[in-house]
Amino acid sequence: MDITTICSVCLACTCLVAVLDVLRAVAAEHDFHVIDLLWALAPVAAQVFVFAWCKQGLLEWGDGSELMVSVVGLGAACMLMAHLALSRRRFARCMRGISGEGESAAYRAASLPVDLIMVLAAAVFAVLALELPHNHDLAQVNPLTLFIEWALVAAVAVALYFIGQRRGFLAALVPLTCTGFGIAEYFVFMFKSQPLQPGDLFAVSTAATVADGYTYVLSSHCLWALASCVVSMTLLCLVSHSKLSVAGQSCPSPAAAAAGPAATPPLTLRPLGVLANLAVGLALIAAVASNVTGVDYAEEYGITVSAWYTADSYTQQAYLPTFISAFQGMIPYAPEGYDPAAAKGLLAQYAASYEEDLGLGASESRAAAAAQFDAEKPCVVAVMNETFSDLSIFDWMDENYQGPTYFKSIADCLQRGVLYVPVNGGGTTNTEFEFLTGNSTANLGVGVYPYNTYNMGRTDNLARLFKGLGYDTLAMHPYNRQNWNRENVYEIFGFDEFLSLSDFSESEEYRGHVSDAATYDKILDLLNTDSDPQFIFDVTMQNHSGYDTGLIPEDELINYTLADGTDDPLIDEYAASVAKSDQALADFLEALSKLDRKVVVVFFGDHQPYMTVEHNSRFATDEESNEHQQRIYQTNYIIWANYDVAGNEQVSEVVDLDSSALGSSFMELIGAPLSDFQKARLCLREALPAIDIAGYRDALGGWHFPSDDSGVSGTEQARSDLATLQYLNLFGDGKDVYATKLQDKANE
Repeated sequence: MDITTICSVCLACTCLVAVLDVLRAVAAEHDFHVIDLLWALAPVAAQVFVFAWCKQGLLEWGDGSELMVSVVGLGAACMLMAHLALSRRRFARCMRGISGEGESAAYRAASLPVDLIMVLAAAVFAVLALELPHNHDLAQVNPLTLFIEWALVAAVAVALYFIGQRRGFLAALVPLTCTGFGIAEYFVFMFKSQPLQPGDLFAVSTAATVADGYTYVLSSHCLWALASCVVSMTLLCLVSHSKLSVAGQSCPSPAAAAAGPAATPPLTLRPLGVLANLAVGLALIAAVASNVTGVDYAEEYGITVSAWYTADSYTQQAYLPTFISAFQGMIPYAPEGYDPAAAKGLLAQYAASYEEDLGLGASESRAAAAAQFDAEKPCVVAVMNETFSDLSIFDWMDENYQGPTYFKSIADCLQRGVLYVPVNGGGTTNTEFEFLTGNSTANLGVGVYPYNTYNMGRTDNLARLFKGLGYDTLAMHPYNRQNWNRENVYEIFGFDEFLSLSDFSESEEYRGHVSDAATYDKILDLLNTDSDPQFIFDVTMQNHSGYDTGLIPEDELINYTLADGTDDPLIDEYAASVAKSDQALADFLEALSKLDRKVVVVFFGDHQPYMTVEHNSRFATDEESNEHQQRIYQTNYIIWANYDVAGNEQVSEVVDLDSSALGSSFMELIGAPLSDFQKARLCLREALPAIDIAGYRDALGGWHFPSDDSGVSGTEQARSDLATLQYLNLFGDGKDVYATKLQDKANE
């Protein structure tokens, strides 16, 4: 029997159970209400959902027998709930009639604690619904954090039970929400190899616009989560549902209820009882809010989020407490002893050090480049290429794979090297933020997306700097302009114009996205038609995940074999996409080399594809942790010019950078004027050559975790000074730090 047949049988059985119970209640003239039918529809809806997914071939995960068992388990849970939901009033009457006709004293005394026990038990299954989709080994979870998660979920469920006047319908929102988050977390991890984090909630619209690029396959663990949700709702549907009696009245006896409406006195809720229930419920909500906002989860419970092992943080510490800890980390706390006036003094010291003490500003090469820049104002084109990286750096990759061969062969760059980036698999905006502003997300916490979270009005950025130099400033991204709040941020940054998907309506596509070549054609048109100096920032889209589109022409696909002899079709499509980007870059630079005006190109990848996380963990098991993790947080960059930049030999000098230092580095090379913050960033690179969300590099070249002391003279002071200067640059006096203009829709 195949999985579709099993799903069909389970759906049919659940519907049959519901229909039989309805017919029996009608035939026996039992008390029956619409709310009972609504409770019974929940398991039917769950079965319809799974059946629809199955019909689309989207239940194809793991061991086939494992999947079948989970489908049957879900079906059994749904049938049980359908039956109990339509029988709950008979069940309640039996309970009330324990000591004869009428509501027994024993039942009245026991009803509340029995209800609370059932709600607390329902919370256990709600926690399972949250954890199971993405956490396949609950034994690894810290018991304390798992208890905290259950306590939070249970407190909210009990609060809603009281607010709902001791009924279960509001509390049912808890398992439904937990299931939704659990499955969403599962999909996010599938597509990004990163858990769903607080910052992702600020970018829901962005996620919606790229959602059609993925295949949503449900695993057996997701089905067990649905089953847990159904069990949780079953318990909640059985809690007290009879109306509170007015003074002098009691709930009707079974005999009175059977006699019909005329014999059953109307009951109303007692106002004092309503108020008491509301008070208890709201007090519990306030207690949860106080815990979430008033207790430092990192300090009190030791719940932290590792930038190196982010996914492990969420699976080993329970999802909800870790999510709360990460959310608390989004609050931009000022460095210890921070004072705006002192920070401005520190900035001035570093700016003076750049000009005088280190001799960088006074060097002959810098002076020559500066004179040339002032006289000729070259155009500057920055290309942040979507998911462009060189997978040949991995030992597990096919030995015949050479990576982007043209890119690697360019020998006349001003500078090139490894680029350490803050994200893997997604989160493009953070690499963009670092490049444009010079700020490092390493000082902002894990999972934070500054464009969507913070006020971008204060910070230095390249668009504003070039605009101040008399440049026309233009950004382009051939997709929805609301993604990552770019529409608002670009306006705040000072871009004169923003070209988005609608401006590429007739352009060439590749894999269903506007091609890199199409954006380069647009840039060439701009350079040929506008004689003013221009700063153009191009965020490409061609190589965006997922990588199972099936849209790559067969003659462009190569089936690569991984180190263990297996293959990965996702890698094959990705490699073909990078090859297409590589050729487009070659054509673009060739066209620029023939252009009769001076142009500088800064080209870099924003992050690696998400598959590298899994394969890195799977194959590279005997490495030092720093080396192991840092490899998946790197891409490459080049700084290239179609003219001879004064003071530079243009022999592709290799300098490894982090993406927050790339902007100041290329501006120094081409002789562009620097802000004081950029001068400080250049000075700090002496003792702090690289820093990203996963760690930092000391002056001797060693990598360290963010929480570690390097033990290298000068490096720790440089980290402290960078944190101070960055806080000044981003947040100033610490007031009005959060974004005031947010994306308000996903699509136009």
